[in-house]
Amino acid sequence: MLVSYGGSQEDWEGLAAWSDEDMHRMIAYMRDLDAELRASGESCSPRA
Repeated sequence: MLVSYGGSQEDWEGLAAWSDEDMHRMIAYMRDLDAELRASGESCSPRA
């Protein structure tokens, strides 16, 4: 979720309004997607 890495103030406020359940679902989705991409060799590391 790219907005969590540098979106606008409006984006942050929208994200802050999510329920705990929605936030946990989003985090679980991000972790599952990361695992899939790593397993398939499609993951890329951010550059420092």
